[in-house]
Amino acid sequence: MDLDDYDEYEKEMAIAYLEAIRTGDRTRYEKAVRDGREVANNRKMLNEVEAGTYKDKQYMKKEEVTTAYKHALDADSPTVETCFEEVKIVHSVTDEYLDEARSNPIYSHIVDSIVDENVSHPQIRSMRDNKVLQLRLHKKASTPNQLITDITSKRTVNDRLKALEQEVTDLKLRVDTVSTSQEITDINMDRVLDVIELPPDHNKSVAVALRQKGHKVKNIAQALGVSVSTVKRWVQGIESIK
Repeated sequence: MDLDDYDEYEKEMAIAYLEAIRTGDRTRYEKAVRDGREVANNRKMLNEVEAGTYKDKQYMKKEEVTTAYKHALDADSPTVETCFEEVKIVHSVTDEYLDEARSNPIYSHIVDSIVDENVSHPQIRSMRDNKVLQLRLHKKASTPNQLITDITSKRTVNDRLKALEQEVTDLKLRVDTVSTSQEITDINMDRVLDVIELPPDHNKSVAVALRQKGHKVKNIAQALGVSVSTVKRWVQGIESIK
């Protein structure tokens, strides 16, 4: 097929596209879209060939994409750019090559293979456990850049989530240590309040929380600077946890 054939061919594609929309045939619609893109891409290629400016596209090799992917999993605080910098270093490729190839399509079976080969990596397991990464959606990446962007962004979110979980665990440990390591005394009560760090106007919430932890009404009243009867009213019906 040469350039002269394209006008008639494009008309056929346009008719098929409009008919697919009219009938609501999704399969036919998707085929028409694909055919339309093929027409546009081939027309552009033929024009470049005739003008002598056509150049074959550069596509990243599987081993190059794998290097970037592994860097995203193994490095501390990886970014998209540091991942592709690693490709330059390991495979001795140029900036010009990477700038083009990373944005060009990659076969889906290559994406599947790279992801499956790393599915048991601790970072992947952690991201899946924390519901940060869904492999089915992750594998839909159509270029190396999309794949590496997705895995690095998910890695960043997961690292922040793990750090937050550790902070919560440490805080719980501090509270439990303060509230159970000593006998209930006025000093110990003050330490519990310091750790909880609630505003003064939340005295009722504090009283309820402390009562649930097993503290005596008298000690709660002394720690909050209110009367015993006030605390009794606040915590009425609250069972203490022994």
